[in-house]
Amino acid sequence: MRKLKVAALMLATAVVFTACGKKDNNENTPSPTPTEVVSPTDMAEPTPEGSDGSNVGGNEEGMPALPEVSEELENLHNEVVKFATTEIYGEEYGYAPDMSYDKTAISELFGVSEDWYDYALAEGTMISMHVDTFVAIHAKEGNLENVQNALNNYRDVLINDTMQYPMNQLKIQGSKVFTHKDYVFFIMLGFVDDSMLDAEEDTAIAEYEKMNQKVIDKITSVLGE
Repeated sequence: MRKLKVAALMLATAVVFTACGKKDNNENTPSPTPTEVVSPTDMAEPTPEGSDGSNVGGNEEGMPALPEVSEELENLHNEVVKFATTEIYGEEYGYAPDMSYDKTAISELFGVSEDWYDYALAEGTMISMHVDTFVAIHAKEGNLENVQNALNNYRDVLINDTMQYPMNQLKIQGSKVFTHKDYVFFIMLGFVDDSMLDAEEDTAIAEYEKMNQKVIDKITSVLGE
């Protein structure tokens, strides 16, 4: 698996998270183009845990506060990671998202207010040329539509109002916003191999859509109908 080392992280001080994601297994990476919409957000550091293992927010030194994650959501995330590792990315590359977003990032980057959810988990990657993202929000009563609108708007902005690395443009278009029970998900995972480099755009987008649909099917199987 590809693992980022601490030293590399120390150097990555200007990462733009909306252009984040795992490599698509393409060795010839184009030169970067600027992202126009979102401001960089500092990577969320692990927060202290309570006696039951749950996050208790930022510490007295002002560390970023991760949102609370329920046992159900934690289990769902574990299942998604295992599934994506084996069925989408492969053991050689592992699960692509490698950092968590804190409450502030969820609000400022994805547009989801802390008042709208009780549990949430959002993650992306630390490298600006990669865009792989997984967001799961458990909406409070009466706020499901607010969360849906926010994540759909985030997706629309990525597609229509940002400049992206060419290799990521089709992946973004293949992303999905999915609602199941009281959860709303933004799913942008997967890669196409070198055989797809010369394919028509619609064909490549359809491949990404299939990968994300597989994750949706897994989520449905875990949470139940």
